[in-house]
Amino acid sequence: MQLVHLCTLLLISSVLSLPVADRDLDKEFEEWKKKYDKVYSTPEEEAELRAIWEETRKWVEAHNKEAEQGLHTYTQGLNQFSDLKEEEIRGCLLPVPELTPIGPIIPLLPLPIPDNSTNLNSPTVVEEK
Repeated sequence: MQLVHLCTLLLISSVLSLPVADRDLDKEFEEWKKKYDKVYSTPEEEAELRAIWEETRKWVEAHNKEAEQGLHTYTQGLNQFSDLKEEEIRGCLLPVPELTPIGPIIPLLPLPIPDNSTNLNSPTVVEEK
């Protein structure tokens, strides 16, 4: 009997640890998934990423309300990245250049090698036809 109670408590605690979805947003979330071809591998992954999507949605709505009040000059919306974790956004979308004590390392493109027949010290003569 104690084992049944223990299993029940474990089940309840595992369910409570999952992010709680706003059921009013079910249809909107399903439409968003369909629009951006989102497919999740497990119900746990979907619950976790839906929670991120809901937070992103709240942030977008708050920003757009502030934009209506003139606090911002632009509005925002949900897109295919609205369920990404912050580290995914930083890692994939915003690559950070490697920093050195003197600043970022910026790769330089090689300069073209001039043709040996061109004298770089003389002016170019344009012939009229």
